[in-house]
Amino acid sequence: MKRCLTTLAVGSLMLALFLSTASATENTLPVKPIAFLASNVDCEGNACSQVILTFDEAKQQYKVQNNSDRLVRVEASNLAGGNRILVEAGKEAYLAMKSILGPYRANYE
Repeated sequence: MKRCLTTLAVGSLMLALFLSTASATENTLPVKPIAFLASNVDCEGNACSQVILTFDEAKQQYKVQNNSDRLVRVEASNLAGGNRILVEAGKEAYLAMKSILGPYRANYE
């Protein structure tokens, strides 16, 4: 238990140090999300061939385009949590996420 708390404390300290140095000067470039390019993200599920995932710079969210004639459920997660949306046939919707870790899932409903 003590070892776990120590590891958690050290990790939190390192994150705080990283965040403070990343925003320390005005000339620092903004930090992009880990999975900024949707092409770097793999898909799992039976609707992957009909779903296109892109990152919308203006909204800072992932846009899901459903090119099928069926309802599709898209699920993704990152370190902060997960998000699940239903995208109607031929429509688009947005995942309220700036980054995705691991593959996202696209399945027909």
